[in-house]
Amino acid sequence: LGLTHVPGIELAGRLAAIAPAGLTRVFYSDSGATAVEVALKLAVQYWQLVGGASRTLFARLEESYHGDTVGAMSVGDSALFHHFHRDLLFPTLAVKPPYAYQREQGLNEDKAMERSVEEARKTIGQEKDRLAAFIMEPVMQGAAGMWPQPVGYVKAIRDICKDNGVLFIADEVATGFGHTGRMWACEHD
Repeated sequence: LGLTHVPGIELAGRLAAIAPAGLTRVFYSDSGATAVEVALKLAVQYWQLVGGASRTLFARLEESYHGDTVGAMSVGDSALFHHFHRDLLFPTLAVKPPYAYQREQGLNEDKAMERSVEEARKTIGQEKDRLAAFIMEPVMQGAAGMWPQPVGYVKAIRDICKDNGVLFIADEVATGFGHTGRMWACEHD
């Protein structure tokens, strides 16, 4: 609402200074779910402002978890947490993460990553004119059962998004701020 205070301004400056290149703004939120809601809203608003009002669809990883508000549940895929609320959720596109290919099909990490990246490339490419953004938890899908992502996977997804003009949202609520050994999880890639 345009209100702030000196410590908030100073912290925002310090966070922006250590954020990955190109990230220069800070939005404070009271929870991970509301941070995700704001990211979704910003993605849709961005497309409306640049003439892409039809771009309201989101892509996500299977078995992802982004919070318990309606938008966050919509871009998540956690039956354990959200099965009673399915009728409230908006449609999204799902991409199988590498670990799911390892678990379900017995593929090694390299083949699983290759398969997941190819699926993402196809899904995003086919729907690029409708997609507002792709959202994912970088490095580790926590609520799915601590599913690790191979080094290079986050970058591959981000590059596919960039190549197709789709925004990329890294939900680092559980994986950022040093939880994975680096300040930002996306720094691993």
